[in-house]
Amino acid sequence: MHRLFILLLAGLLLAGCNKSTDSGTDNDPVTASDTDADVVDEQPAEPVKLLPRRRVLAAFSGSETDPWTADMLGALGSQLHFDAWSQADADDYFDYYGPFDVTSGNLPLDLRIVLTGMDNVAGLERQQAAAQHLLEQVQEFSADLVWLDGDQLQYSAGRILLDNEFPVVFSGLTHDSSLYYEGEDAAAGFYRRHSVSGTMGRIWRDNKEALFHCIITDDSPEGMRRMVDFTDAEDLLGEGSTLHVLPPFTDWQALSEAIEEMPAEADDLIICAAAESGCSEALSGTEPPQDILAFCQVPVYVLGPSPLDMLGCTSLLVKPAAQVNEVLTVFDARLGRDIPMASIPTIVPEDMQAQRSEPSEVIPRSDG
Repeated sequence: MHRLFILLLAGLLLAGCNKSTDSGTDNDPVTASDTDADVVDEQPAEPVKLLPRRRVLAAFSGSETDPWTADMLGALGSQLHFDAWSQADADDYFDYYGPFDVTSGNLPLDLRIVLTGMDNVAGLERQQAAAQHLLEQVQEFSADLVWLDGDQLQYSAGRILLDNEFPVVFSGLTHDSSLYYEGEDAAAGFYRRHSVSGTMGRIWRDNKEALFHCIITDDSPEGMRRMVDFTDAEDLLGEGSTLHVLPPFTDWQALSEAIEEMPAEADDLIICAAAESGCSEALSGTEPPQDILAFCQVPVYVLGPSPLDMLGCTSLLVKPAAQVNEVLTVFDARLGRDIPMASIPTIVPEDMQAQRSEPSEVIPRSDG
C-alpha cells in the first residue's frame, strides 16, 4: 500500500509537470509576441506621402570661385543628394545650374541655381540691370519662393522681388536685415554671423567652470559689431560670469601687450576680429608674429577666419552647412505647411566649425 501511494504521488507530480510544460508552450506570451512582431515586420511599409511639387530659385551674390558660395552649394548638394554644379548654362548676366528634381523631406522641388556674381558688379546702373534680369528669370521660372544669399543681392534685388510678390528667404546676411526688409512680412532668413551662444557653448564645452571672460577686437567695423553682440548678451552668460572688455587693438604689438596685461583671474580670451576688412593698415598690411599667442596663459577663441587661426587658438568659423539646414526648414514651413514668412524668426545659426591649433610653447609672463 505504501509503495502504491508513492507511485500514485509520483504519477500526479509527473502529470502536473507535463501540464505545466504544455501550458507554457501553448500560451507563452513571449512566443505570441514574437509571432505578432513577425507578422508586423511582414506588412509593407506605408509609402511617404509627398506634398505638391513647388518651384524654388536660389540666387547667390558670389561666383563659382567664391569660397562661401562653393561651400554653400556643396552643402546644398549633400543635403538634397544632387550635383549642384551640373546642368550648367550661362547668359550675358549670370551662370545657371539646373533645374534639378530634388526632394526636401517630403517636399518635392524644382530647384534652379543662379550665380549672379553681384559681389563684383560695380556701379548702381549695372546692379539695377542685373537685378531686373534676375526678376525676369524668377518670373520665367514661375518660382514659388526665391532664396537670396549675400548682402549685395539683398540690396540689389530683394525689394524688387518683394514688390513683384515673390516671397524671399535670405541667407549670408551680415548687416541688419532691417536695411533691406524693414516692415516686410514676405521675407525671412538667417544671419551669416558668429553666434554668441554658440561661442560660449564651445568655451563651456572646454571648461565648464569658466566664469571670467576677456574680450577684445581690432578696430574694424565688423569687429566692433561682434563686440556689441557679446556685450548686449552679457546678462545671458550666467550667474557669476564676468565679461571684461579690453580696448581695441590697432596693430599686433597692441594685441600682444593686451594679452600680457590680462587680469590674472581670466579663464579665456575671446578675439572678436583680427585684421578684419576695414581695420587699420598696421594690421591689414602685416602678418602677426608667430609667437603672439604664446604669452597667453588661458585658451584663446578667435572669431575667424583670421591670420591668428594657426598660431595657438580655437578658431570659430561660420558654417555654410548650418545656413543651408536653416533655409531648408523655411522651405518646409513656407511651401510645405503654408506658415507665413512673418512668423519665421531671423536667427544666427549656432552651429559653427571649430579649428584648434596649439602654440609650440606657452611662455610664462615673467619671461616676457
